[in-house]
Amino acid sequence: MENERKSEKHLEENSELSESSANSSKKKSSWFIKLIKFLFEIFLFTSFAVVGFGMAFMYVLSRDLPKLKFTEWRPVLNSTIYDCNGKVITQLRARQNRREWVSADRIPKYMKDAIVAIEDERFYQHHGIDPIGILRAIVVDILSGRIKQGASTITQQLARNAFLTLDRTFIRKLKELIIAFELERKYTKDEILEMYLNTVYFGHGAWGIASAAYTYFGKRVEDLTLAECALLAALPQAPSRYDPFKEKGRKLARKRQLRVLDKMVELGFITPQEAEAAKLEVIKLRHTEKNYDWRGYFVDEVVKWLVKRYGWVKVFTGGLKIYTTLDLDWQLKAGQIVKNYGIEAVNEWPRWQRKYYPLYGWATDEALQAACMVIDVKSGAIRVMVGGKDYSITQFNRCTQSFRHVGSSFKPIVYLTALLNGYTEATIVNDRPFVWENKDTGQIWMPKNFANKYMGPVPLKVALAASLNSVAAQLAVDLGVNKIIKVARKLGIKGKLNRGPAIALGASDLQMIDMARVYTTLANEGERVELYMVEKVVDSDGEVLYQHDVKRKRVIPAPYVYVLIDMMKAVVQRGTGRRAYFGRPVAGKTGTTNEGRDTWFCGFSPQYVGLVWVGRDDYKPLGKRFASAGKIAAPLWRCIMKMVHESVPATDFPIPNGIVFANICKRSGKLATKYCKETLRMAFVAGTEPKEMCDLDAPTHEDPYETLSLWELKEEQFKEHYKEADWSDE
Repeated sequence: MENERKSEKHLEENSELSESSANSSKKKSSWFIKLIKFLFEIFLFTSFAVVGFGMAFMYVLSRDLPKLKFTEWRPVLNSTIYDCNGKVITQLRARQNRREWVSADRIPKYMKDAIVAIEDERFYQHHGIDPIGILRAIVVDILSGRIKQGASTITQQLARNAFLTLDRTFIRKLKELIIAFELERKYTKDEILEMYLNTVYFGHGAWGIASAAYTYFGKRVEDLTLAECALLAALPQAPSRYDPFKEKGRKLARKRQLRVLDKMVELGFITPQEAEAAKLEVIKLRHTEKNYDWRGYFVDEVVKWLVKRYGWVKVFTGGLKIYTTLDLDWQLKAGQIVKNYGIEAVNEWPRWQRKYYPLYGWATDEALQAACMVIDVKSGAIRVMVGGKDYSITQFNRCTQSFRHVGSSFKPIVYLTALLNGYTEATIVNDRPFVWENKDTGQIWMPKNFANKYMGPVPLKVALAASLNSVAAQLAVDLGVNKIIKVARKLGIKGKLNRGPAIALGASDLQMIDMARVYTTLANEGERVELYMVEKVVDSDGEVLYQHDVKRKRVIPAPYVYVLIDMMKAVVQRGTGRRAYFGRPVAGKTGTTNEGRDTWFCGFSPQYVGLVWVGRDDYKPLGKRFASAGKIAAPLWRCIMKMVHESVPATDFPIPNGIVFANICKRSGKLATKYCKETLRMAFVAGTEPKEMCDLDAPTHEDPYETLSLWELKEEQFKEHYKEADWSDE
């Protein structure tokens, strides 16, 4: 009986356990189902929200889209660019490049097939967007490790070129997709292809197939051969890269032309025999007359600005009136001076140098290049921009596209940093051989002065005028590179700067436009003003689309900048830049890089800033002995600035409040006495001027020459004898 009771009890316990486990599993199951339902509800809610938001967003976005009417946006009007005096600089569509609208039946089938083959091979299969093409482009880009293939269809390109700007934004891309779908809905493939071929850019101002046929071959569209069609189809992807008028571009265009022909064979558009015949055809390009007009450098930059703001179609076909800052007369005269700068420079040298035959051969070397800019001080308006000696040979703009070491033209930034950190014009620095060691790498840096000459203790004013590298390097180490970079950014430099002490000697690859911002800020006594090229843009209906507003921002206190200007005036008066002087108050700085690879002169009057660069595009040295900025760039700057100031009254730089002047002994940096042998008038921010009187040359003072060696004595006597000459020759 007892065993039976135990058995029954055991069964009851097991029953209770199984029942509790069942209840537990039921609870778990119900919680799991509830979780699934909850997640599903969230998914549904999120999906509806995303779809609803997307539809609302697309609706709002579509309200701002242009009307896609084929007859409304056909280009018919030229846009005109004017200079600051109202003279016509150019029309963006010259007569020979005026777009003629060509109907689809006049465009050769070869041309249509070629553009489809290379730009959008699935053009006749997709509905505006090609998912397969997108996936293929992604795979190719991943495998190649770079952006190698694009995925925009012909319809998307038409949407972008005809109705939108080229801004690379997410919103613009969405608009492009919407317009592409709408174009596919409203027009046939042939109509879309006709619109595309009549609006796409082929380079050299040729918009549309009719203009391209004339520009490159001097032909009507109907007369184009298969080989010529394949070459034209190769251009729209990158017209400047595949430019057949240039030697390098011709090789790249030929390579892409062959690819177009092979693609046409692959897609069944032509036979292999037709392709081979086209590959053997000798293409004769239309010969264009050389244009020695330097306005092109400025116009190219204006067009870039306009296109970024308004899009290609509106700029080139919207009949805009663009009023710019350029002075056309100055631009053409400056271009002529730059082209003949070798002769101008030689005429500035002493007669014995002019007779030195290798030197004259160097001066007339055709491989040399030069560039210059002139900017209105108060407004920041660019009046002159000559990017090279000959626009017809090279459109490369050395004012805005070239990155070069700026040499000692960077030193005013270093000296301004010193002035802001306790130095004055009278601060004595020891010009001596200088060695700096990088504690992290152990690397040794030993900057040398020009001709390896050193002056010993000198005031800061003399050090800048003589362009002493040793002093600039010591200042950079003493101040710290970060402080110099901070001041450089305030003055307007946007380019990448050297992070070591060599920054003081201009060892940074910068553009001329960077230095233009710096010197314009200095000329404005520490007020930064935006440089600009376009004053106003007016559409064909007379509505003002854009009006420039001059904005000024104080970035450096005026008294400190004025002290620097006083030092930079000495550069021109008796320093390395004396060949830049043209009879009125100007301030500036020379800049010569290693072996004369780059020679600069950057300077300003109270009215205009001028910048000049001379060098070689291949970075070959000009020669250390004669190719210094003082001999090459300074005379060119003088010629250009003298032309600019012909009708400008001579005025000196305004003196701001808080400036005091004092006569300083050049040897001691203290207040000069009647016994001082050489004194300099210097400017000081009030309160920073020296308080002590010089006692070096007093009658009771020990003769400073007694302790000098014979060589040092001769050196001091030589300096004393030639104290009226320049302090140095960079």
